[in-house]
Amino acid sequence: MKFKSVVLFILLAMLWSCKPDIENFSPSKGTADFTKYIAIGNSTTAGYADGALYRQGQIYSYPNMLAEQFKKVGGGEFTQPLMLDELGFGGKRILGYVTDCAGNTSLSPILVNGTPNPQNFASIADQGPYNNMGVPGAKSFHLLAQGYGQMNPYFGRFASSASTSIIADALAQQATFFTLWIGNNDVLTYAMAGGESDSITNPVAYGQYMGLILQQLTANGAKGAIANIPDITSLPFFNTIPAYGLALTSQAQVDQLNCCLCSI
Repeated sequence: MKFKSVVLFILLAMLWSCKPDIENFSPSKGTADFTKYIAIGNSTTAGYADGALYRQGQIYSYPNMLAEQFKKVGGGEFTQPLMLDELGFGGKRILGYVTDCAGNTSLSPILVNGTPNPQNFASIADQGPYNNMGVPGAKSFHLLAQGYGQMNPYFGRFASSASTSIIADALAQQATFFTLWIGNNDVLTYAMAGGESDSITNPVAYGQYMGLILQQLTANGAKGAIANIPDITSLPFFNTIPAYGLALTSQAQVDQLNCCLCSI
C-alpha cells in the first residue's frame, strides 16, 4: 500500500509540474497601421464557398476574420458587399444523396433548392465603399480594367460607377493596409476548361500587372501583404479522380458514360 501511495504521489507531482505556464499575450500592430484595411482579390477573398457567393460565406471570409483581429490593435470597421440571403446569385451546392447511372447511391454535391432574391443582383454602390474588394472570377489584369463591372456582375453590384475599375475604387479609399491575393484565375479557368478555351496569362505580362497594382497600392505609404498562388494541380478538382483512372473496355460503356454526362 505504501508503495502504491508513493507511486500515486509521484504521478500527481508529474502531472502538476506539466501544467502549462501561459503568459499573457499583448497584441501589437508593430509598424503597420490597420486604421483602414482593404482586401483585394478574387473569389477566395470575397468569401465564395460551395459554388456560390452567399451571405454566410462572406461573413467567414478570411479578410473579415483578419479585420476582427486588426481591431484589437487599432483597426477600423470592415464592410463587405453582403448578399441578402444564403443563395446569392444561385448555384450553391450542399452534400446530398445522388444515384448515378450505374445505380450506385452516394453523397455528392447537389444544388440547393430555392430562388435567389432578385435584389442580390441590384447595385448596392450607394451603401459603399466596401473594404472587401474581392471579386469572384477576377484575373490579375481585371483589377486594372475600366468598366469591369459591366463584364462581371459580382463587381457590378458594388462598383462606384459603370466606368470604374477595381483598383480605382480601392485606391479611392486611401487604405493604410491592404491584402492582395490575385492570380489564381489567370491559369485556373484555362486548366478547368481542359485547355480548350480561355488562355493562361503571359507570365511576363502577369509580372507587369502585379508591379503596377502594387505600385499604386503603396503610393501613399500603405503597407500590405500579398499571398502566393498555390500549385493549381494540387486542387481537388484535378486530383480527386486521377488521369486515365477509368478503364473503358467496350463502346457500350462509352455510350452509357456519355448518357450520364448529358443528364447532369
